[in-house]
Amino acid sequence: MNSKVRALRLIVLVLIAVAALSWTVGAETYKLGVGDVLQISVWGHNELTTVVEVRPDGFITFPLVGDLFAVEKTTGELAVEIQAALGQFVIEPHVTVLVSQFRTVRVQVLGEVRNPGYYQLRANSRLMDVLGLAGGPTQAADLSRIVVTRQNFDENGKAEVHTVNVNDYIKSGLAAANPILRDGDIVQVEPVGRVLLLGEVRYPASYDIGPEMNILDLIAKAGGALDSADLEQVVLTRTLESGLTREIVVDVQSLLAGRTEAVPVLQRDDVVFVPAKEQVIVLGAVRAPGTYTLKKGARLVDVVAAAGGLSLNADARSISITRTGQGEQEIMQVDAYNALYGRVGGENPPLMGGDIIFVPEGKNNVLVLGQVVRPGSYALTENTRLLEVIAQAGGVTAQAAADRVTLTRTTDDEVEHQELNLSLVQQGRQANPIVEPGDVVFIPEGAPQALVLGMVRSPGSYRLTDETRLLDVIAMAGGTLDRAGTKLTLTRNGETKEVDLGTLTRLGLGNERILPGDVIHVPEGQQQVLILGEVRSPGYYRFSVGDRIIDAVAYAGGLLPTAQQDGVTLTRQTADGATEIVPVDLAELMENRFLSNNLLLEAGDIIIVPKANRSVLVLGEVRSPGYYTLSGTERLLDLLALAGGMTDSAQGDSVQLTRLTADGGEETRIINVESVIQGLSSQAENNPVLTGGDVVFVPERQTRVLVFGEVRSPGYYAIDSQTRILDVIARA
Repeated sequence: MNSKVRALRLIVLVLIAVAALSWTVGAETYKLGVGDVLQISVWGHNELTTVVEVRPDGFITFPLVGDLFAVEKTTGELAVEIQAALGQFVIEPHVTVLVSQFRTVRVQVLGEVRNPGYYQLRANSRLMDVLGLAGGPTQAADLSRIVVTRQNFDENGKAEVHTVNVNDYIKSGLAAANPILRDGDIVQVEPVGRVLLLGEVRYPASYDIGPEMNILDLIAKAGGALDSADLEQVVLTRTLESGLTREIVVDVQSLLAGRTEAVPVLQRDDVVFVPAKEQVIVLGAVRAPGTYTLKKGARLVDVVAAAGGLSLNADARSISITRTGQGEQEIMQVDAYNALYGRVGGENPPLMGGDIIFVPEGKNNVLVLGQVVRPGSYALTENTRLLEVIAQAGGVTAQAAADRVTLTRTTDDEVEHQELNLSLVQQGRQANPIVEPGDVVFIPEGAPQALVLGMVRSPGSYRLTDETRLLDVIAMAGGTLDRAGTKLTLTRNGETKEVDLGTLTRLGLGNERILPGDVIHVPEGQQQVLILGEVRSPGYYRFSVGDRIIDAVAYAGGLLPTAQQDGVTLTRQTADGATEIVPVDLAELMENRFLSNNLLLEAGDIIIVPKANRSVLVLGEVRSPGYYTLSGTERLLDLLALAGGMTDSAQGDSVQLTRLTADGGEETRIINVESVIQGLSSQAENNPVLTGGDVVFVPERQTRVLVFGEVRSPGYYAIDSQTRILDVIARA
């Protein structure tokens, strides 16, 4: 019988050893800690079976043995220690230690998760466990930059901080990328980051970047590039870990065409700039002066052709190209006569962005118009006379009214007109005058006609009826050009008078009937105003007498939505050479253009329309914190509504509004928003109108208390208005 008992005892011991070994292998990595509940049993001694919790000091108490330190030991290691200590009291003791209830750790999860907050985890839980409890990451989360802050402080009081790339665990199962969490750890899930897109795109702004988002995705997200964008020279600016910046030029045009496969992937804080195409300005004696896009490899002839070619009185031998580089201005004189007229030779230089091309009128030319075989501009030699010039033009046509040839000469002070009869000139009965540079010779048709010269779209001779008036004949000539002056001259029978173009076109004053032989001359004006800033088409604009600031803004296409209407300035030079800056409130002028500050324009005025700062920042306990753009009259409650309203934990009676002062400082006031919502205070007092640059902070209501010390579960606990101290202690 005794032998059977000994055999049974041996089998049980083997099973216990195997079970203990199995547990040890399965839990060999688990280190005991404060709060673990242990079941300790000694085979054959039920009276020693004990359930004990590891105390806050790290010790447990076991019968006969007393206190043993258990923290950071495995169950196997603790069993061996107890077994050794019991050997003084029990013969060959066999001790088993099991964890009947694992301790919990409390971890806070912040940032880009669906349900941020505090979470109780089983000991040895890992980072992925708490992310799952928090609802998982949001779409804006950057899983490559999760920050774990651990409450281990060095001698300088600095906590232990780890940055974890969870993607390494998700993609390759790297254990280090899914660390075990400890009590008190703070897990911060960073946002994926933003990039700034500027320049020639439809909606330049700051954008969130997703995983593997590239430069093409960003431009598409911004509504695409504008027609004015130079997609071959897009600049990507990136800040390196060293703090230095690196600029990368990206040929987006080649990417779109499929000629390049390597599409740059964006990183946090990248800045992408889409520049405007390089342009040149063409001025002077061309058919369509203006600004033109400069294509790669473009030369002078290409741009002049884009401007409609040379006008009849152009001097192709004295074209000037003004170029600015490195703060210095260079002016090149070009003889492009042969190149522009399709002949061998002639200069045709390549152009650069920003070049200004000026084609002068022929200084030594005479313009022959009307009923000649080849109307145009002709070079003069010394003492060239009228009949020689008409001969160069191929002679008169059969329809010419040779008895009413007009020679027009412009001097600094006046315009002179001389009427000649070619038949009498040829017979020697009338003088054959010497022609001077800049003269205009006009041979009309036999029917009644008037001559229109100067700054009109189509200078020349136009037939008249009995009802033709001054505005009619200007309309026949295509109307005046933008660079036309404010007055024109009407010459009749040797007498010249001035007519104000402004009153003529607006009020019809001076719109008299035109008679055969009348000569109308529209001179070039010199009055310009420069408009810069938040207008649709900034640049130089010619203006008429009587134009005011509002008219100049209209010339520039009106204001952009981003314009600060009350911060416009007009800068002009006074008679004594000083600079005068006049502030202008365009919002007032738009309501009443007859206000005294709607000043008359003067030559050389510069009008600057600044960009308005209309963004405000809302932080704290709102559902969607961030920047919001004001339309002009929003109050504090309107902004909170835009941000999704206050959260349940918001302290609405202590909202902070911080505003910049005039001296560059800051001013913060505390506002009781709840009183306005409940109708207990006025809008003016606790619902102020917001201005650009304001910062609104909604604090969190303190609804938790900390319980620590000799309680079973120290930590933070939520309370309400009815919670008493014993209730909290009971929950702990």
